Amino acid sequence: MDISSTNYILAAAICATVCAVALKLSESSNLDHIPSVGYSSWPLSYITSFKYVSNAAQILQEGYAKYKGAPFKVPTLNRWILVVGRQHPEDIKKSTDDELSLIEAANDSAKVDYLIGPPLPHLRCANISNS
Repeated sequence: MDISSTNYILAAAICATVCAVALKLSESSNLDHIPSVGYSSWPLSYITSFKYVSNAAQILQEGYAKYKGAPFKVPTLNRWILVVGRQHPEDIKKSTDDELSLIEAANDSAKVDYLIGPPLPHLRCANISNS
């Protein structure tokens, strides 16, 4: 591989990175209206997410003290955690099992679909006889 093709590959990688960052910065979340603990902007939220990894109890306590029982969100490395107080049982009752599934959350967090593939649909076996 010569220098010119290496330059093209490097330029393509830089363009792809710039496009990905611009897309990430321009997308809007459906959680934007919920207040957050720490930084809420995309690049700065990673500072709070690293603090959450090392001291989650302190971050959650800060949210409880700051928002006094109102819902708030906490950034993690790959998503937001939404904390809802006990005074919002109607919101929890309205949620579907898929939205509040611990198994689905664990599978999504571990990226199971990417590791072992999506689950296969239930296959029905036909009873085949040699008549």
